Amino acid sequence: MSDPVVKIARACCALFMGAMVVVVVYVIAARFSFPGQLEWMTSAVLDHVERVAQHKPIYAAPSSEWIPFIYTPGYYWLVAALSPTVACARAVSIASSLLTAGSAHLLAKQAGASRFFAALAPALFIGCFGYVCAWFDTERSDPLMVAMLSVSAVVLARSKGVIGAAVAGALAGAAFFVKQPATTFIVIVPLVLALGGRTKRALAFAAGAAVVLVPLFAWLQISTQGWFAYYCVKLPGAHGMAAKYITLFFIVDLSKAPLLTLATLGAFGSLVSVARARLRRVTLEIDEPWLVLVAFVAAGFVASATSRMHVGGWPNVLVFWTAFAVPAACVLASKLEANASRAGILVVLGAFALQVGAFAPDPNEAVPDDDARRFSAQVVERVHEMEGDHGDVLMLGRGHVTRTRHPHLNALVDVLRAGEPLPPDLGQAIVNRKFEAIVLNDMHDLRMELLLGRESDLFIIVTRNYFVAERFDDKTPMPVVGFPTTPRWVLRPRTRPLMMEHDELLARQLVEMGLADANMRAAQGDAKKHSDGLDIEIRSAR
Repeated sequence: MSDPVVKIARACCALFMGAMVVVVVYVIAARFSFPGQLEWMTSAVLDHVERVAQHKPIYAAPSSEWIPFIYTPGYYWLVAALSPTVACARAVSIASSLLTAGSAHLLAKQAGASRFFAALAPALFIGCFGYVCAWFDTERSDPLMVAMLSVSAVVLARSKGVIGAAVAGALAGAAFFVKQPATTFIVIVPLVLALGGRTKRALAFAAGAAVVLVPLFAWLQISTQGWFAYYCVKLPGAHGMAAKYITLFFIVDLSKAPLLTLATLGAFGSLVSVARARLRRVTLEIDEPWLVLVAFVAAGFVASATSRMHVGGWPNVLVFWTAFAVPAACVLASKLEANASRAGILVVLGAFALQVGAFAPDPNEAVPDDDARRFSAQVVERVHEMEGDHGDVLMLGRGHVTRTRHPHLNALVDVLRAGEPLPPDLGQAIVNRKFEAIVLNDMHDLRMELLLGRESDLFIIVTRNYFVAERFDDKTPMPVVGFPTTPRWVLRPRTRPLMMEHDELLARQLVEMGLADANMRAAQGDAKKHSDGLDIEIRSAR
Protein backbone atom coordinates (compact mmCIF):
# COMPACT_ATOMS: atom_id res chain seq x y z
CA MET A 1 0.00 0.00 0.00
CA SER A 2 1.73 3.17 -1.24
CA ASP A 3 -0.81 5.69 0.06
CA PRO A 4 1.12 7.92 2.56
CA VAL A 5 -1.97 8.46 4.71
CA VAL A 6 -2.45 4.70 5.05
CA LYS A 7 1.25 4.26 5.84
CA ILE A 8 1.01 6.81 8.64
CA ALA A 9 -2.18 5.19 9.95
CA ARG A 10 -0.50 1.79 9.92
CA ALA A 11 2.46 3.14 11.87
CA CYS A 12 0.18 4.81 14.43
CA CYS A 13 -1.89 1.64 14.82
CA ALA A 14 1.22 -0.51 15.29
CA LEU A 15 2.75 1.96 17.77
CA PHE A 16 -0.43 2.19 19.81
CA MET A 17 -0.90 -1.56 19.93
CA GLY A 18 2.78 -1.93 20.84
CA ALA A 19 2.32 0.50 23.69
CA MET A 20 -0.62 -1.50 25.02
CA VAL A 21 1.50 -4.66 24.84
CA VAL A 22 4.17 -2.87 26.89
CA VAL A 23 1.54 -2.14 29.54
CA VAL A 24 0.55 -5.82 29.68
CA VAL A 25 4.19 -6.92 29.86
CA TYR A 26 4.78 -4.44 32.69
CA VAL A 27 1.80 -5.80 34.63
CA ILE A 28 2.93 -9.41 34.20
CA ALA A 29 6.52 -8.58 35.17
CA ALA A 30 5.41 -6.57 38.21
CA ARG A 31 3.17 -9.42 39.41
CA PHE A 32 5.70 -12.20 38.90
CA SER A 33 7.43 -11.78 42.28
CA PHE A 34 4.24 -11.26 44.29
CA PRO A 35 4.35 -13.96 47.02
CA GLY A 36 0.62 -14.11 47.64
CA GLN A 37 -2.37 -15.14 45.55
CA LEU A 38 -3.11 -13.36 42.30
CA GLU A 39 -6.40 -15.28 42.17
CA TRP A 40 -8.24 -16.96 45.04
CA MET A 41 -7.66 -20.56 43.91
CA THR A 42 -4.01 -20.36 42.84
CA SER A 43 -2.46 -21.24 46.20
CA ALA A 44 -4.58 -24.40 46.29
CA VAL A 45 -3.33 -25.19 42.76
CA LEU A 46 0.14 -25.25 44.31
CA ASP A 47 -1.16 -27.82 46.80
CA HIS A 48 -1.94 -30.06 43.81
CA VAL A 49 1.55 -29.52 42.41
CA GLU A 50 3.02 -30.29 45.82
CA ARG A 51 1.15 -33.58 46.00
CA VAL A 52 2.52 -34.63 42.62
CA ALA A 53 6.06 -33.73 43.73
CA GLN A 54 5.55 -35.75 46.92
CA HIS A 55 4.17 -38.72 44.95
CA LYS A 56 0.78 -38.44 46.65
CA PRO A 57 -2.40 -39.16 44.67
CA ILE A 58 -4.34 -36.20 43.31
CA TYR A 59 -7.62 -38.06 42.85
CA ALA A 60 -8.83 -39.88 45.95
CA ALA A 61 -11.93 -40.11 48.16
CA PRO A 62 -13.02 -36.72 49.59
CA SER A 63 -11.68 -36.22 53.11
CA SER A 64 -10.70 -33.57 55.63
CA GLU A 65 -7.16 -33.79 54.30
CA TRP A 66 -7.75 -33.54 50.58
CA ILE A 67 -10.30 -32.87 47.85
CA PRO A 68 -8.89 -32.04 44.40
CA PHE A 69 -10.22 -29.45 42.01
CA ILE A 70 -12.23 -30.71 39.04
CA TYR A 71 -9.39 -30.29 36.54
CA THR A 72 -7.23 -32.81 34.72
CA PRO A 73 -3.63 -33.17 35.95
CA GLY A 74 -1.40 -32.11 33.04
CA TYR A 75 -0.56 -28.65 34.38
CA TYR A 76 0.26 -30.05 37.84
CA TRP A 77 2.47 -32.73 36.29
CA LEU A 78 4.44 -30.24 34.22
CA VAL A 79 5.04 -27.71 37.02
CA ALA A 80 5.97 -30.46 39.50
CA ALA A 81 8.43 -31.92 36.99
CA LEU A 82 10.12 -28.55 36.46
CA SER A 83 9.99 -27.00 39.94
CA PRO A 84 7.01 -27.11 42.35
CA THR A 85 7.11 -23.38 43.10
CA VAL A 86 4.87 -20.42 42.47
CA ALA A 87 7.55 -18.86 40.23
CA CYS A 88 7.66 -21.95 38.03
CA ALA A 89 3.86 -22.17 37.89
CA ARG A 90 3.64 -18.57 36.71
CA ALA A 91 6.53 -19.04 34.29
CA VAL A 92 4.75 -21.98 32.65
CA SER A 93 1.62 -19.87 32.15
CA ILE A 94 3.61 -16.90 30.79
CA ALA A 95 5.57 -19.11 28.39
CA SER A 96 2.32 -20.74 27.27
CA SER A 97 0.72 -17.35 26.59
CA LEU A 98 3.74 -16.25 24.56
CA LEU A 99 3.56 -19.50 22.58
CA THR A 100 -0.11 -18.81 21.83
CA ALA A 101 0.77 -15.27 20.72
CA GLY A 102 3.41 -16.65 18.34
CA SER A 103 0.97 -19.25 17.06
CA ALA A 104 -1.56 -16.50 16.32
CA HIS A 105 1.01 -14.92 14.01
CA LEU A 106 1.69 -18.21 12.21
CA LEU A 107 -2.00 -19.05 11.88
CA ALA A 108 -2.79 -15.62 10.45
CA LYS A 109 0.12 -15.78 8.02
CA GLN A 110 -0.70 -19.32 6.87
CA ALA A 111 -4.39 -18.49 6.38
CA GLY A 112 -3.67 -15.53 4.11
CA ALA A 113 -3.12 -12.47 6.27
CA SER A 114 -0.83 -9.78 4.92
CA ARG A 115 2.61 -9.38 6.47
CA PHE A 116 1.43 -6.29 8.34
CA PHE A 117 -1.71 -7.79 9.86
CA ALA A 118 0.02 -11.10 10.61
CA ALA A 119 2.58 -9.08 12.57
CA LEU A 120 -0.25 -7.46 14.53
CA ALA A 121 -1.72 -10.83 15.57
CA PRO A 122 0.55 -11.37 18.64
CA ALA A 123 -0.09 -7.81 19.80
CA LEU A 124 -3.85 -8.25 19.41
CA PHE A 125 -3.78 -11.51 21.37
CA ILE A 126 -1.63 -10.07 24.17
CA GLY A 127 -3.90 -7.05 24.14
CA CYS A 128 -6.79 -9.34 25.10
CA PHE A 129 -5.17 -9.73 28.54
CA GLY A 130 -7.78 -7.60 30.31
CA TYR A 131 -10.67 -9.16 28.40
CA VAL A 132 -9.85 -12.70 29.50
CA CYS A 133 -9.64 -11.74 33.18
CA ALA A 134 -5.86 -11.07 33.18
CA TRP A 135 -5.25 -14.83 33.23
CA PHE A 136 -2.07 -15.11 31.13
CA ASP A 137 0.32 -15.33 34.11
CA THR A 138 -1.75 -17.01 36.81
CA GLU A 139 -1.03 -20.43 38.27
CA ARG A 140 -3.91 -21.97 36.34
CA SER A 141 -4.11 -24.51 33.53
CA ASP A 142 -5.92 -22.42 30.88
CA PRO A 143 -2.84 -20.83 29.22
CA LEU A 144 -1.11 -24.21 28.82
CA MET A 145 -4.19 -25.86 27.31
CA VAL A 146 -4.71 -23.01 24.85
CA ALA A 147 -1.03 -23.07 23.87
CA MET A 148 -1.22 -26.79 23.09
CA LEU A 149 -4.33 -26.28 20.99
CA SER A 150 -2.73 -23.34 19.18
CA VAL A 151 0.28 -25.46 18.28
CA SER A 152 -2.12 -28.20 17.17
CA ALA A 153 -3.78 -25.69 14.82
CA VAL A 154 -0.42 -24.57 13.42
CA VAL A 155 0.67 -28.16 12.77
CA LEU A 156 -2.65 -28.97 11.10
CA ALA A 157 -2.58 -25.84 8.93
CA ARG A 158 1.04 -26.35 7.81
CA SER A 159 0.71 -30.04 7.02
CA LYS A 160 -0.88 -31.54 3.92
CA GLY A 161 -1.25 -35.24 4.65
CA VAL A 162 -2.65 -37.51 7.32
CA ILE A 163 0.53 -37.70 9.43
CA GLY A 164 0.45 -34.00 10.27
CA ALA A 165 -3.26 -34.24 11.02
CA ALA A 166 -2.64 -37.17 13.37
CA VAL A 167 0.10 -35.24 15.19
CA ALA A 168 -2.23 -32.25 15.54
CA GLY A 169 -4.94 -34.54 16.91
CA ALA A 170 -2.51 -36.06 19.38
CA LEU A 171 -1.70 -32.57 20.69
CA ALA A 172 -5.42 -31.85 21.09
CA GLY A 173 -5.89 -35.17 22.87
CA ALA A 174 -3.04 -34.36 25.24
CA ALA A 175 -4.57 -30.91 25.86
CA PHE A 176 -7.60 -32.64 27.40
CA PHE A 177 -5.35 -33.75 30.24
CA VAL A 178 -4.53 -30.12 30.92
CA LYS A 179 -8.16 -28.95 30.90
CA GLN A 180 -11.37 -30.60 29.72
CA PRO A 181 -12.67 -27.96 27.23
CA ALA A 182 -10.11 -29.36 24.78
CA THR A 183 -12.76 -32.04 24.17
CA THR A 184 -14.75 -29.48 22.17
CA PHE A 185 -11.83 -29.11 19.74
CA ILE A 186 -11.38 -32.88 19.50
CA VAL A 187 -15.00 -33.14 18.33
CA ILE A 188 -15.60 -29.99 16.27
CA VAL A 189 -12.31 -29.67 14.35
CA PRO A 190 -12.59 -33.03 12.53
CA LEU A 191 -16.27 -32.37 11.83
CA VAL A 192 -15.40 -29.11 10.08
CA LEU A 193 -12.56 -30.77 8.18
CA ALA A 194 -14.91 -33.51 6.99
CA LEU A 195 -17.49 -30.89 6.00
CA GLY A 196 -14.80 -29.21 3.93
CA GLY A 197 -14.05 -32.43 2.08
CA ARG A 198 -10.91 -33.35 4.02
CA THR A 199 -12.29 -36.66 5.25
CA LYS A 200 -8.97 -38.51 5.54
CA ARG A 201 -7.40 -35.65 7.47
CA ALA A 202 -10.44 -35.46 9.72
CA LEU A 203 -10.19 -39.17 10.52
CA ALA A 204 -6.45 -38.86 11.12
CA PHE A 205 -6.98 -35.93 13.52
CA ALA A 206 -9.64 -37.87 15.45
CA ALA A 207 -7.47 -41.00 15.51
CA GLY A 208 -4.46 -39.05 16.78
CA ALA A 209 -6.55 -37.60 19.59
CA ALA A 210 -7.96 -41.02 20.49
CA VAL A 211 -4.52 -42.66 20.57
CA VAL A 212 -3.48 -40.25 23.33
CA LEU A 213 -6.80 -39.74 25.10
CA VAL A 214 -8.15 -43.28 25.46
CA PRO A 215 -5.17 -45.12 27.00
CA LEU A 216 -4.17 -42.26 29.30
CA PHE A 217 -7.76 -41.83 30.46
CA ALA A 218 -7.97 -45.58 31.12
CA TRP A 219 -4.68 -45.55 33.03
CA LEU A 220 -5.81 -42.65 35.21
CA GLN A 221 -9.11 -44.40 35.89
CA ILE A 222 -7.45 -47.65 36.89
CA SER A 223 -4.65 -46.07 38.91
CA THR A 224 -7.06 -43.85 40.87
CA GLN A 225 -9.70 -46.58 41.33
CA GLY A 226 -12.22 -44.54 39.38
CA TRP A 227 -11.73 -41.23 41.18
CA PHE A 228 -10.28 -39.53 38.10
CA ALA A 229 -13.57 -39.65 36.18
CA TYR A 230 -15.49 -38.79 39.34
CA TYR A 231 -13.66 -35.48 39.74
CA CYS A 232 -12.91 -34.66 36.10
CA VAL A 233 -16.11 -35.84 34.40
CA LYS A 234 -18.94 -36.30 36.92
CA LEU A 235 -18.36 -33.22 39.08
CA PRO A 236 -17.94 -30.75 36.17
CA GLY A 237 -21.21 -32.13 34.79
CA ALA A 238 -22.89 -31.33 38.10
CA HIS A 239 -22.20 -27.61 37.55
CA GLY A 240 -24.86 -27.43 34.88
CA MET A 241 -25.67 -24.40 32.74
CA ALA A 242 -27.93 -21.52 33.67
CA ALA A 243 -30.15 -19.90 31.06
CA LYS A 244 -29.48 -16.46 32.53
CA TYR A 245 -25.84 -16.73 31.44
CA ILE A 246 -26.83 -16.87 27.77
CA THR A 247 -27.10 -13.08 27.71
CA LEU A 248 -23.85 -12.80 29.70
CA PHE A 249 -21.90 -14.37 26.86
CA PHE A 250 -23.89 -13.54 23.73
CA ILE A 251 -24.62 -9.93 24.66
CA VAL A 252 -22.17 -8.69 27.32
CA ASP A 253 -19.02 -10.63 26.40
CA LEU A 254 -19.37 -10.45 22.62
CA SER A 255 -20.28 -6.77 22.61
CA LYS A 256 -17.05 -5.98 24.46
CA ALA A 257 -15.04 -7.55 21.62
CA PRO A 258 -16.71 -6.29 18.40
CA LEU A 259 -13.61 -6.86 16.26
CA LEU A 260 -13.30 -10.49 17.32
CA THR A 261 -17.05 -11.01 17.09
CA LEU A 262 -17.15 -9.73 13.51
CA ALA A 263 -14.16 -11.92 12.62
CA THR A 264 -15.98 -14.91 14.09
CA LEU A 265 -19.07 -14.12 12.06
CA GLY A 266 -16.86 -14.00 8.97
CA ALA A 267 -15.41 -17.41 9.83
CA PHE A 268 -18.90 -18.80 10.38
CA GLY A 269 -19.90 -17.31 7.03
CA SER A 270 -17.21 -19.41 5.35
CA LEU A 271 -18.48 -22.44 7.22
CA VAL A 272 -22.02 -21.81 6.03
CA SER A 273 -20.76 -21.51 2.44
CA VAL A 274 -18.99 -24.85 2.75
CA ALA A 275 -22.11 -26.50 4.17
CA ARG A 276 -24.33 -25.08 1.40
CA ALA A 277 -21.91 -26.31 -1.24
CA ARG A 278 -21.96 -29.81 0.21
CA LEU A 279 -25.76 -29.82 0.29
CA ARG A 280 -25.90 -28.74 -3.34
CA ARG A 281 -23.18 -31.25 -4.29
CA VAL A 282 -21.03 -28.56 -5.86
CA THR A 283 -17.30 -28.00 -5.41
CA LEU A 284 -16.26 -25.05 -3.28
CA GLU A 285 -12.56 -24.25 -3.18
CA ILE A 286 -11.39 -23.20 0.26
CA ASP A 287 -7.76 -22.94 1.30
CA GLU A 288 -6.69 -25.60 3.76
CA PRO A 289 -5.12 -23.20 6.34
CA TRP A 290 -8.26 -21.01 6.34
CA LEU A 291 -10.49 -24.08 6.78
CA VAL A 292 -8.33 -25.19 9.71
CA LEU A 293 -8.54 -21.75 11.29
CA VAL A 294 -12.32 -21.68 10.79
CA ALA A 295 -12.53 -25.08 12.51
CA PHE A 296 -10.57 -23.85 15.53
CA VAL A 297 -12.54 -20.59 15.69
CA ALA A 298 -15.79 -22.59 15.74
CA ALA A 299 -14.48 -24.97 18.39
CA GLY A 300 -13.09 -22.13 20.52
CA PHE A 301 -16.34 -20.19 20.27
CA VAL A 302 -18.40 -23.19 21.41
CA ALA A 303 -15.91 -24.00 24.19
CA SER A 304 -16.01 -20.43 25.52
CA ALA A 305 -19.78 -20.11 25.21
CA THR A 306 -20.54 -23.37 27.02
CA SER A 307 -17.88 -22.79 29.69
CA ARG A 308 -19.11 -19.23 30.29
CA MET A 309 -22.68 -20.44 30.69
CA HIS A 310 -21.69 -22.99 33.30
CA VAL A 311 -22.56 -22.07 36.86
CA GLY A 312 -19.36 -20.51 38.15
CA GLY A 313 -18.01 -19.74 34.66
CA TRP A 314 -15.56 -16.83 34.72
CA PRO A 315 -14.26 -14.59 31.87
CA ASN A 316 -10.96 -16.47 31.76
CA VAL A 317 -12.69 -19.07 29.55
CA LEU A 318 -12.98 -16.48 26.77
CA VAL A 319 -9.33 -17.20 25.91
CA PHE A 320 -10.43 -20.48 24.26
CA TRP A 321 -12.13 -18.35 21.60
CA THR A 322 -9.91 -15.25 21.44
CA ALA A 323 -6.77 -17.31 20.70
CA PHE A 324 -8.28 -18.22 17.30
CA ALA A 325 -10.56 -15.23 16.67
CA VAL A 326 -7.44 -13.02 16.71
CA PRO A 327 -5.73 -14.59 13.65
CA ALA A 328 -9.13 -14.79 11.94
CA ALA A 329 -9.53 -11.03 12.45
CA CYS A 330 -6.10 -10.47 10.88
CA VAL A 331 -6.97 -12.60 7.84
CA LEU A 332 -10.29 -10.85 7.25
CA ALA A 333 -8.72 -7.41 7.79
CA SER A 334 -6.16 -8.25 5.09
CA LYS A 335 -8.94 -9.18 2.66
CA LEU A 336 -10.81 -5.97 3.43
CA GLU A 337 -7.67 -3.90 3.02
CA ALA A 338 -7.05 -5.40 -0.42
CA ASN A 339 -10.47 -4.25 -1.66
CA ALA A 340 -11.39 -1.28 0.52
CA SER A 341 -11.05 2.44 -0.06
CA ARG A 342 -8.70 4.57 2.00
CA ALA A 343 -11.53 5.33 4.42
CA GLY A 344 -12.33 1.66 4.82
CA ILE A 345 -8.70 0.83 5.55
CA LEU A 346 -8.50 3.58 8.16
CA VAL A 347 -11.63 2.19 9.82
CA VAL A 348 -10.07 -1.29 10.00
CA LEU A 349 -6.85 0.05 11.50
CA GLY A 350 -8.82 2.13 13.98
CA ALA A 351 -10.83 -0.93 14.99
CA PHE A 352 -7.65 -2.87 15.78
CA ALA A 353 -6.24 -0.05 17.88
CA LEU A 354 -9.49 0.65 19.70
CA GLN A 355 -10.06 -3.03 20.46
CA VAL A 356 -6.68 -3.36 22.16
CA GLY A 357 -7.13 -0.04 23.92
CA ALA A 358 -10.51 -1.12 25.30
CA PHE A 359 -8.92 -4.23 26.83
CA ALA A 360 -5.87 -2.49 28.29
CA PRO A 361 -5.41 -3.13 32.03
CA ASP A 362 -4.87 -0.37 34.56
CA PRO A 363 -1.56 -1.19 36.31
CA ASN A 364 -2.86 0.49 39.46
CA GLU A 365 -5.59 -2.15 39.68
CA ALA A 366 -3.88 -5.11 38.04
CA VAL A 367 -0.68 -5.14 40.13
CA PRO A 368 -0.80 -6.00 43.88
CA ASP A 369 0.41 -3.06 45.93
CA ASP A 370 2.36 -2.92 49.20
CA ASP A 371 -0.86 -3.27 51.20
CA ALA A 372 -1.64 -6.52 49.40
CA ARG A 373 1.85 -7.86 50.12
CA ARG A 374 1.60 -6.85 53.76
CA PHE A 375 -1.83 -8.37 54.22
CA SER A 376 -0.81 -11.61 52.53
CA ALA A 377 2.17 -11.92 54.87
CA GLN A 378 0.06 -11.04 57.91
CA VAL A 379 -2.51 -13.74 57.13
CA VAL A 380 0.20 -16.38 56.81
CA GLU A 381 1.85 -15.22 60.03
CA ARG A 382 -1.44 -15.18 61.94
CA VAL A 383 -2.38 -18.68 60.77
CA HIS A 384 1.00 -20.01 61.84
CA GLU A 385 0.55 -18.34 65.24
CA MET A 386 -2.76 -20.14 65.71
CA GLU A 387 -1.22 -23.44 64.64
CA GLY A 388 1.51 -23.17 67.26
CA ASP A 389 3.82 -26.16 67.44
CA HIS A 390 1.30 -28.93 66.91
CA GLY A 391 -2.07 -27.33 66.15
CA ASP A 392 -4.15 -27.70 63.01
CA VAL A 393 -5.98 -24.86 61.25
CA LEU A 394 -8.70 -25.41 58.65
CA MET A 395 -8.35 -22.64 56.06
CA LEU A 396 -11.10 -23.07 53.49
CA GLY A 397 -10.53 -20.05 51.25
CA ARG A 398 -6.80 -20.26 50.64
CA GLY A 399 -4.38 -23.12 50.09
CA HIS A 400 -0.66 -23.61 50.63
CA VAL A 401 -0.58 -21.85 54.00
CA THR A 402 -1.43 -24.29 56.79
CA ARG A 403 1.08 -26.89 57.95
CA THR A 404 -1.44 -29.65 57.24
CA ARG A 405 -3.11 -29.15 53.87
CA HIS A 406 -6.89 -29.19 53.71
CA PRO A 407 -9.51 -28.90 50.94
CA HIS A 408 -10.17 -25.57 49.29
CA LEU A 409 -13.75 -24.35 49.59
CA ASN A 410 -14.31 -24.59 45.84
CA ALA A 411 -13.33 -28.25 45.82
CA LEU A 412 -15.65 -28.96 48.75
CA VAL A 413 -18.52 -27.11 47.04
CA ASP A 414 -18.08 -29.21 43.89
CA VAL A 415 -18.52 -32.41 45.91
CA LEU A 416 -21.58 -31.08 47.76
CA ARG A 417 -23.10 -29.71 44.54
CA ALA A 418 -23.01 -33.24 43.11
CA GLY A 419 -25.26 -34.38 45.97
CA GLU A 420 -22.52 -35.97 48.06
CA PRO A 421 -22.53 -35.55 51.86
CA LEU A 422 -19.89 -33.67 53.81
CA PRO A 423 -16.81 -35.93 54.11
CA PRO A 424 -17.45 -37.85 57.38
CA ASP A 425 -13.98 -37.27 58.83
CA LEU A 426 -14.26 -33.53 58.18
CA GLY A 427 -17.61 -33.36 59.99
CA GLN A 428 -16.23 -35.45 62.85
CA ALA A 429 -13.12 -33.28 63.17
CA ILE A 430 -15.34 -30.19 63.48
CA VAL A 431 -17.65 -31.85 66.02
CA ASN A 432 -14.59 -32.92 68.05
CA ARG A 433 -13.25 -29.36 67.78
CA LYS A 434 -9.99 -30.74 66.45
CA PHE A 435 -9.03 -27.55 64.64
CA GLU A 436 -7.36 -24.73 66.53
CA ALA A 437 -9.19 -22.37 64.20
CA ILE A 438 -11.30 -22.28 61.06
CA VAL A 439 -10.46 -19.42 58.71
CA LEU A 440 -13.17 -18.29 56.27
CA ASN A 441 -13.31 -15.77 53.46
CA ASP A 442 -16.99 -15.07 54.08
CA MET A 443 -19.56 -16.28 56.57
CA HIS A 444 -21.72 -17.35 53.65
CA ASP A 445 -19.06 -19.95 52.91
CA LEU A 446 -20.67 -22.01 55.69
CA ARG A 447 -24.21 -21.77 54.33
CA MET A 448 -23.46 -21.99 50.58
CA GLU A 449 -27.09 -21.28 49.68
CA LEU A 450 -26.36 -19.56 46.37
CA LEU A 451 -23.91 -22.24 45.29
CA LEU A 452 -25.94 -25.29 46.31
CA GLY A 453 -29.51 -24.04 46.06
CA ARG A 454 -29.89 -25.14 49.69
CA GLU A 455 -28.15 -24.57 52.96
CA SER A 456 -25.11 -26.70 53.64
CA ASP A 457 -24.87 -28.97 56.70
CA LEU A 458 -21.63 -27.17 57.44
CA PHE A 459 -23.43 -24.20 59.00
CA ILE A 460 -25.02 -26.13 61.87
CA ILE A 461 -21.98 -28.28 62.54
CA VAL A 462 -19.52 -25.40 62.58
CA THR A 463 -21.64 -22.84 64.42
CA ARG A 464 -22.47 -25.26 67.21
CA ASN A 465 -18.80 -26.00 67.79
CA TYR A 466 -16.94 -22.82 66.82
CA PHE A 467 -17.51 -19.15 67.64
CA VAL A 468 -16.51 -16.07 65.66
CA ALA A 469 -13.37 -14.74 67.33
CA GLU A 470 -11.62 -12.43 64.90
CA ARG A 471 -12.08 -10.42 61.74
CA PHE A 472 -9.13 -9.54 59.55
CA ASP A 473 -8.81 -5.93 58.39
CA ASP A 474 -11.56 -5.29 55.84
CA LYS A 475 -9.61 -2.42 54.26
CA THR A 476 -7.05 -4.75 52.77
CA PRO A 477 -7.24 -5.22 48.98
CA MET A 478 -8.81 -8.16 47.19
CA PRO A 479 -6.93 -10.38 44.71
CA VAL A 480 -6.22 -8.57 41.43
CA VAL A 481 -7.48 -11.48 39.31
CA GLY A 482 -10.77 -13.36 39.30
CA PHE A 483 -13.26 -13.75 42.12
CA PRO A 484 -12.88 -10.91 44.69
CA THR A 485 -12.50 -12.73 47.99
CA THR A 486 -9.81 -13.15 50.61
CA PRO A 487 -9.51 -14.54 54.19
CA ARG A 488 -11.60 -12.46 56.58
CA TRP A 489 -13.00 -14.39 59.55
CA VAL A 490 -11.42 -16.58 62.25
CA LEU A 491 -13.53 -19.06 64.19
CA ARG A 492 -12.23 -20.68 67.38
CA PRO A 493 -13.47 -23.82 69.20
CA ARG A 494 -16.17 -23.36 71.83
CA THR A 495 -15.55 -24.63 75.34
CA ARG A 496 -18.63 -26.79 74.81
CA PRO A 497 -21.06 -27.13 71.92
CA LEU A 498 -24.11 -24.90 71.60
CA MET A 499 -27.05 -27.28 71.29
CA MET A 500 -29.28 -24.66 69.69
CA GLU A 501 -31.48 -24.81 66.61
CA HIS A 502 -30.79 -23.03 63.35
CA ASP A 503 -32.27 -19.57 64.00
CA GLU A 504 -30.78 -19.32 67.48
CA LEU A 505 -27.38 -20.29 66.12
CA LEU A 506 -27.67 -17.68 63.39
CA ALA A 507 -28.57 -15.00 65.94
CA ARG A 508 -25.62 -15.94 68.14
CA GLN A 509 -23.29 -15.89 65.16
CA LEU A 510 -24.43 -12.38 64.22
CA VAL A 511 -23.71 -11.15 67.74
CA GLU A 512 -20.24 -12.73 67.61
CA MET A 513 -19.58 -11.15 64.23
CA GLY A 514 -20.53 -7.74 65.62
CA LEU A 515 -18.09 -8.09 68.51
CA ALA A 516 -15.29 -9.28 66.20
CA ASP A 517 -16.03 -6.38 63.87
CA ALA A 518 -15.78 -3.92 66.77
CA ASN A 519 -12.38 -5.35 67.70
CA MET A 520 -11.23 -4.97 64.11
CA ARG A 521 -12.36 -1.32 64.01
CA ALA A 522 -10.43 -0.61 67.19
CA ALA A 523 -7.30 -2.21 65.73
CA GLN A 524 -7.66 -0.14 62.57
CA GLY A 525 -7.33 2.96 64.73
CA ASP A 526 -4.50 1.55 66.85
CA ALA A 527 -2.68 -1.65 65.92
CA LYS A 528 -1.84 -2.23 69.59
CA LYS A 529 -5.53 -2.82 70.26
CA HIS A 530 -5.58 -6.00 68.16
CA SER A 531 -7.51 -8.75 69.96
CA ASP A 532 -7.59 -12.49 69.35
CA GLY A 533 -11.25 -12.37 70.39
CA LEU A 534 -11.08 -15.40 72.68
CA ASP A 535 -13.40 -13.62 75.12
CA ILE A 536 -16.15 -13.25 72.51
CA GLU A 537 -17.65 -16.64 73.32
CA ILE A 538 -18.45 -15.46 76.85
CA ARG A 539 -19.40 -11.91 75.89
CA SER A 540 -21.84 -13.02 73.20
CA ALA A 541 -23.66 -15.30 75.65
CA ARG A 542 -24.54 -12.48 78.00
